[in-house]
Amino acid sequence: RVMDALSEASSAHQADSLTQGHDALKSFADGTEHSITGMSPDGAAGGGLTAGGGTGQANAFSQPIMLLASPAGIGLSTQQSTHIASDAHTNFVSGQNTHIAAGRSLIASVAEKISLFVQNAGMKLFAGKGKIQLQAHADDVEVSAHKAVRLASVTDSIQVVAKKEILLTAGGAYIRIADGKIE
Repeated sequence: RVMDALSEASSAHQADSLTQGHDALKSFADGTEHSITGMSPDGAAGGGLTAGGGTGQANAFSQPIMLLASPAGIGLSTQQSTHIASDAHTNFVSGQNTHIAAGRSLIASVAEKISLFVQNAGMKLFAGKGKIQLQAHADDVEVSAHKAVRLASVTDSIQVVAKKEILLTAGGAYIRIADGKIE
């Protein structure tokens, strides 16, 4: 439900959806919802009583998957490294909060794109020390807002540098700085 709702919300705001991850999770869940009938002692399918007194029906997986479940929580711990790998999708879903803490660095290297979407409370990026760098090596950098965009230097200056020109436009007027002239 969480993935479904947030996928729809992100798509409605032109952000990337969670559809592929949701479909992979649904396929996994569907693989756990399969029941089989027990076998009789002679190997024939049957629905009679089992040695333990059951009715011969049991839940089974329709795919070769592994599932860990607990009503109170699951913990993984090691003094060395933990590795998670999948050839298709890796989903992290929580009904409330997901926390990630790293004692040194959080490093991600992504082949195609990173898309972050926040539905209700905004987005924050802080650097306690050191600078924040944004670079687009082969395309533009675009910042847009439905309301105001504010750029401020609290204790120093703002520098705007361009090789060809700087163009400021507002309310039908403009200021163009290019070729050694201000227009």
